[in-house]
Amino acid sequence: PRSVIREYSECCGENACCACGRRRRLRWLAPVTLAWLAAAVSLSPLAVASVAAGRPQALAEEVLRTLPQGERPPRPIDPTRSFSGDSADPVAANPVDNPVERDAKQESDNASVDLPSPAESGRGEAVRELSLPPGRAPLLPADRPAWVGAPPDYTTSVHRLVVGSLVTQDAQQADALLDEPLESAVLEYVDEVLFPQSRASAALRSKVSAAYIRKNLIDHPQGYVARMNAGSEAMYQKWVQLTITAQQRAQMQDWYRQAVQRRRLAPLGLGLVGVLGVVGLANLALRRTVRKSSNLPPEKLP
Repeated sequence: PRSVIREYSECCGENACCACGRRRRLRWLAPVTLAWLAAAVSLSPLAVASVAAGRPQALAEEVLRTLPQGERPPRPIDPTRSFSGDSADPVAANPVDNPVERDAKQESDNASVDLPSPAESGRGEAVRELSLPPGRAPLLPADRPAWVGAPPDYTTSVHRLVVGSLVTQDAQQADALLDEPLESAVLEYVDEVLFPQSRASAALRSKVSAAYIRKNLIDHPQGYVARMNAGSEAMYQKWVQLTITAQQRAQMQDWYRQAVQRRRLAPLGLGLVGVLGVVGLANLALRRTVRKSSNLPPEKLP
């Protein structure tokens, strides 16, 4: 009947309106709830920090209330600071905050420390006296000639080299110990000045001997024998001066060219000997073939 339909429609309409109202309330309630949750989460660290910051302040106020009037409260102790010695005063052991002041204080402390002498240390170690001051090489006598120990001179046409012998305790052996330094100095001169980057000293080693150098390159064979300032022991060293003229340099250059030619002609000579051997064998085989052909009987013509 129409009355039933009307009641049903009115009821459905009311139910529809109620459901729609619930949905509307849920739409604005959800964002508001999320906003409250976000605010609570963001404010929780600040609340914890404020509480944590307030606790030391409250403790400090409580300590100040317990102190007598006019007494200074104790300074806080740095847990990273290590105390040494008998002093346990936190104020005296407080580290310097400025790095410059800390470095200056450390330098002053190090400078004020006195190292004990060997006699005071109690170890019983014997003090060793050095023959020369530390950091100094053996010195030549002060009255030595000016050319002794001078560097090589290649500025003029006559090249000059100063060579010293091996150091010895016997002045008579100083001249005999001069041969090896002489050969080494001249061969080094050949590699560095006459023929740089060619290793010519290997080819001239047999020519440039100690006897050749003493005879041709030393103007004053007596040289100069120096007594080295090496402490209590007497050490001697002989010095001589070598002069290499333009003619002597040309002679060394000729020796090197001849050595290079001999080095190059050696494989050529071996090759020529091989070629001559092959030609001789071929000639011998050819003559034997001709001899066999000449010994054959003549053929009769028909």
